[in-house]
Amino acid sequence: MVRHLLVVVLVGWLAGCVVHSHDDWDGMSQTEIASWKAAGFTAEQAQDWRAAGFTVPQAQAWQTGTFSVVEAREWHQAGYMATDAAQWRAAGLTYHEAAEWRSHQFTPLEARRWIESGYSLPEAIEQRANGLEPIDRSY
Repeated sequence: MVRHLLVVVLVGWLAGCVVHSHDDWDGMSQTEIASWKAAGFTAEQAQDWRAAGFTVPQAQAWQTGTFSVVEAREWHQAGYMATDAAQWRAAGLTYHEAAEWRSHQFTPLEARRWIESGYSLPEAIEQRANGLEPIDRSY
């Protein structure tokens, strides 16, 4: 009898110690759960994107650009929308580098052309100020 009681108490204690992971839909309404599911997110993914402050449409946009939650948060906090961030990243730039090029009125395509031609940002600024376009300096 004491042994049975001890087992019941132990099981109850262990059940109370279970830490909720992001493998569930805790804290979401049925409508919100349905939205995340309809967008193709698992409970874990939805919880991660939601914890980072993203709505379903925002998370979809960032995920379409193949950004992880962490990457999306970094770019978003730096002031980028998902489509813009994807273009800058396709140009081979981090969000820090993109901010520098953007602050000098370069588009992602222009930055990419200058970089692929072997120019640094200061060189690109100088060459553009002189009315020049990037050329291939790799020959």
